[in-house]
Amino acid sequence: MTHYFVTAAGDNTNSGTSEDDAFRDIVHAVARLEAGDTLSIGSGVYREQVVIEDKRDILIQSIPGEQAVIDGSIPTFAEGPAAAWARVGDSEEFVSRAAHPEGTRFGAILGPRGYVRLITYDHLDDLRAENQKFGPVPLDDGPDGPEIVVKAGQPRERRPWVYLGPGLHQTPDGIVHVRLSHTNHHVDGVTDYTGEIDPREADLAVWTASNRTFQVKGSSTVTVENLTVRCGGGRTVLLTGCSDVTLDHVTVQAGPYALEVGQNCVRTRITNCTFDGGMPPWYFRSDRKDGYTIRGSGVENGLGEKTVKTLVYCHRTSGATTFDSCEFTNAHDLQLNGPDVVFSRNWVRNINDDALFVGDVATNLRISRNVFQKCLMVVSVAGGSAIGSVFVHRNLVDLRSPTAGRRPVPDPALVDPAELPVMRFGNLLKSNAPDPALFIFHNTVLVVQAQGAVHNLFRSRDGSTTRRAFNNIFVGIDDGGSADRPLAWLPRVGDDAELDGNCYFGRDRTSGTLLQIRPNGGGGGSFADLDSMRASTYFDDSRAAHPPGFEAHGRDDDPRLRRWLPVPRPVDDFRLGPGSPARQAGVPLPDATLREIDGDPPPGARPDIGCFRFGSPPMRVGVDGRRRFPGSHVHAPVPPVGTVAG
Repeated sequence: MTHYFVTAAGDNTNSGTSEDDAFRDIVHAVARLEAGDTLSIGSGVYREQVVIEDKRDILIQSIPGEQAVIDGSIPTFAEGPAAAWARVGDSEEFVSRAAHPEGTRFGAILGPRGYVRLITYDHLDDLRAENQKFGPVPLDDGPDGPEIVVKAGQPRERRPWVYLGPGLHQTPDGIVHVRLSHTNHHVDGVTDYTGEIDPREADLAVWTASNRTFQVKGSSTVTVENLTVRCGGGRTVLLTGCSDVTLDHVTVQAGPYALEVGQNCVRTRITNCTFDGGMPPWYFRSDRKDGYTIRGSGVENGLGEKTVKTLVYCHRTSGATTFDSCEFTNAHDLQLNGPDVVFSRNWVRNINDDALFVGDVATNLRISRNVFQKCLMVVSVAGGSAIGSVFVHRNLVDLRSPTAGRRPVPDPALVDPAELPVMRFGNLLKSNAPDPALFIFHNTVLVVQAQGAVHNLFRSRDGSTTRRAFNNIFVGIDDGGSADRPLAWLPRVGDDAELDGNCYFGRDRTSGTLLQIRPNGGGGGSFADLDSMRASTYFDDSRAAHPPGFEAHGRDDDPRLRRWLPVPRPVDDFRLGPGSPARQAGVPLPDATLREIDGDPPPGARPDIGCFRFGSPPMRVGVDGRRRFPGSHVHAPVPPVGTVAG
């Protein structure tokens, strides 16, 4: 067993067996690793693409007390920016002085203020545009832009060229164009870019689509500790055909993808890791979703769609993947697939689509004791007959902060009023047919009903599969959008469903409807409170079909959480207060698997409702439990995430 070293001051002609006689390149050292060996890397930025192939029983780490950064970017732009860029006239556009390989279209702003991606522009006219709004514009008026292809029978439409924020575009001649002009949205909740506009003075990284910064292939029992990996093209970190790989205290600053647990990987463990998608705070979900085809030329314009994709992706042939005590921020979505995935004690924040997208062959997926904040959808199920059981258990879901949804429009008169809000509030669940077996128990969930959001457990397109919800706290905060909306949907009596022991509370609600039977497939009916529901034939029928009946023991009063307001604060405390009616008001979990996941309750006691047991300490999630709820939310100093300001 040999201990090798790499340092920034090393030399590949050295023996590599001590810090004083270290190698210079990680790739050079990796080629020498045999079973039982360790590689320690000193502080510094190593611009390499590292591939670990056909290795077993090895450890790769930073030298204790130091931090190595493996960076997949092109050295020219980072090491000599003054010579790399040339200004275009007197504009704020710059171009590379040399041509670069096809696919050099990704980049990021680095530095002490965080890691923020440059937007990848599909079209050069967008990068050059002065307009910063997007949506339909009149055919013969407004900002310059192309007419787009529409469905047969629909009226003709045009879209403006739009500057989305600092970004780059590569033209067919290999030249990279970059522009770092400021943004001016002036929207509450959206941070404008006010930083350096000259790339020769900025700390930029630029890289190619073909780059894979860190790969592990066909290997087993490989442990990677205390490294930073950044600037990957397709996948920043890619694992394929591996078993028993562990990433521990690894920071991944993503390209469009951060991590893929790829084909035939088993027993992968991701623990105490940080994944930052670098999604710019001036980037909107519609910048990814509202692409179009230009009429006449047939050219596709995806706007900024290529900028951020999936932060973490588990391939459908992978299995037994564990994500424990990690942090996932500033991204579009995460995708979990394959059997026996465990997602536990993680912190997930600022995801502008599906925080957890459940793939089509996921089985026995356990989502437990996490904190989700500022997400559009916490759990989204793809739909597929091969999906097995999904368990959502003791999570704190705090969706009081909205995500940046739709870019401001140039002409509100041409847009449906429902599509005008820029900021979008999130929800717990979206499920497509056919449904998987879903078990949702002991969660505390807060949503804002600003756009009519409803706790969406049972409004799906298929009621044929098992869905169980026990002992959850569902809070709806009215921000003007719930006048005719229920707080939550109820299953139909014919659905394979159980629902009991949940607590429903609407804060500042104007709607007279608390619960409504899901309308899909006909039927319907609504109730002002649980008493009126229990006095209905609907409840009688549910009691006959699903004893003791839907919400036989549920509550519809204030759970009296210790300390919180509709607007998030660091001091918020969602634990049950001493006088909470949710104390010992839940129902015993009826299934042995649920009891095994939750832990057996004290003999003879009814469980507390919600994610916190009464008297429990703060929930600690993320790297080394440094995110604490309630508390400062940061238990140990960490670098700021995802904002750049001048």
